[in-house]
Amino acid sequence: MTPTENQDSAKHGRENDDPHARAEVLLRSLFRALLGAGMSVDAIKTLAERALSSAHRACESAAHYQAQRQELDDLAHVLSVWHTDPAYLDPEGGPCPLHLTGPGPSFESLTALAMPGIPPNRVLDQLIRLEGVSVDADGLICALRRELLVRTWDETGFSNWQQSVRRYLDTLEFNYSVPEQCRFERASHSERLPAELLPVFNRWVQEQGTDFVQIVDDWLTRHESNDSDDQSDLVRAGVGVYLFVEEAGKPS
Repeated sequence: MTPTENQDSAKHGRENDDPHARAEVLLRSLFRALLGAGMSVDAIKTLAERALSSAHRACESAAHYQAQRQELDDLAHVLSVWHTDPAYLDPEGGPCPLHLTGPGPSFESLTALAMPGIPPNRVLDQLIRLEGVSVDADGLICALRRELLVRTWDETGFSNWQQSVRRYLDTLEFNYSVPEQCRFERASHSERLPAELLPVFNRWVQEQGTDFVQIVDDWLTRHESNDSDDQSDLVRAGVGVYLFVEEAGKPS
């Protein structure tokens, strides 16, 4: 594929057919950033060799990690459907407690809708492990939260970390490569925020960010295809929001 064809493919929003070209663009951007940060060429070479060796050792488990990341996305989707589909909402608009099986809305029917073909008991076990649901004394399954938060350095947590980093880097790479079709990516920061206000800022961002993410989740859930025979082009799309903290330079 020629450079002109590469550019044309990107302009029309299509995935570049040459994975080597996409990898080179990503690595070139990363190396420029490292050089700009003051790292020497020799240090980058050493780092790259170590990273390549580590990646080679992990290559055999790549499919396993991909499956884990997909399962985490699917489990989160179960909670999204539970919080948005009218059939699974109570009169106040919250997620109804569900029996595992039975007539009417049940956890089994929810799983069939959100994760077709996966046994409901397996989904339930995973959501309990991730503290997304609980089972009360009457056997009713209750949603504890709308999103899945993975904050442990086990296999699931590491897969989630890899996925989050990759998605953000992919967006940055796309925006710098195809600026005329920029995906949404914004940031706001202060150079002089008093450190004692950080907990207040964190709580405020959590409240505002959660509302925004849930609005996005509502929209995505309403518009996604539930037809397994749908022949139209389907993509995975969404947003990610995070807060960052850095040391500020002391005023002179």
